[in-house]
Amino acid sequence: MTAVTDKNILEYQEDGATLVQGAFGSDWIERLTQAIEEVWAQLDRGETIEPAWTTKTQNPGMLNTEIYGGVELRNVAPYHAVFKAWIEHSPAAQYVSEITGAKDVRFWMDSTFVKAPETGQDATPWHTDGSTYPFWGEQLPTMWVALTDVDEDNAPMVTLTGSHRYPNRFHSGLSRQDIALDGYVPWQVLLDMVAADDAPIKTWPAKAGDMLIFHPQMIHASKARNPNVQGRRIGFSTRWIGSDAIWQPDAYAANIPLLMINPLLKSGEAPPEGVFPEVYRAG
Repeated sequence: MTAVTDKNILEYQEDGATLVQGAFGSDWIERLTQAIEEVWAQLDRGETIEPAWTTKTQNPGMLNTEIYGGVELRNVAPYHAVFKAWIEHSPAAQYVSEITGAKDVRFWMDSTFVKAPETGQDATPWHTDGSTYPFWGEQLPTMWVALTDVDEDNAPMVTLTGSHRYPNRFHSGLSRQDIALDGYVPWQVLLDMVAADDAPIKTWPAKAGDMLIFHPQMIHASKARNPNVQGRRIGFSTRWIGSDAIWQPDAYAANIPLLMINPLLKSGEAPPEGVFPEVYRAG
C-alpha cells in the first residue's frame, strides 16, 4: 500500500512540492542513518573508501564538504550497500512515479545534509536544483527524506509555491558567467521573487520518515537553525530521472566527468538503460 495520496499528487502538480507523511518506516530510517554515519566516519579518518556497488552515473568526490551551516555528503550512495538496497527495494522509485506521472524511473545522484550545533546555523540560500542540470524535462524531481525530526527551529525546508511553472531556468552563480544562453534569466530574478512582500513561501516541518518531493525548477531553501536546538538535523536528498527526461547539457550545466565523456549519452535523447538502469516501471 502506498503512502502517496491523491492530495499529494494534486499538490505536486499545482504547487510544485508535496510532503508525504510516513513515507519510509523506522527500519529504513535507521539503516540509512547508520550507513551515512559509517561513510562519514571513514571520510573523517581519511580512509580510502572502495565503492560497495557499481555505478556509471556517480562522480566520486565532493564528499564531506562544509556548506551553509552544515556538512554536505555528496555521492555517497555507491559507497554503502544500504543505499543500493533502499534505491532498489524501498518504495522511493514508486513514489516518484506516482507523484510525477513518470512511467519509468531511474536513480541519478544523492546529497546528504547534516546540520548540528557545532556546524553553525546558516540557512541554505534560495536556489533551484535544475538550473545546473545536464538533463531537461519535467520528471526530474528531488526527493528529500527527513532522517531526524525537523521542526520550525531545526532548519526546515521552504519553497516558493508555484515557482516550478516559471518558463525559464535561472542562470546560477555556480555556472560560467562569460556567456549568455537562451532560455535562462539572471539569478537576481529568483532572488526578487522570494523577496517580494506577497511571495507565497511555504515552510515544511517534517517527522523522521517523511518525504518532501519537489519539481526540479522549484525555488527552495532551508531556514536557519535555531542555535539553541541540540542534536543533528539530517536530510537525505536524492534525484531521479523520469520518462520525459532527455540528456541535453549546455554551457551552464554542472560538469560531471563520468557522464560528460560517456559515449552512450546522446544530446537530445533519453538517457539509455545502460547508463541509468530502470528502478521502477509503472504497472
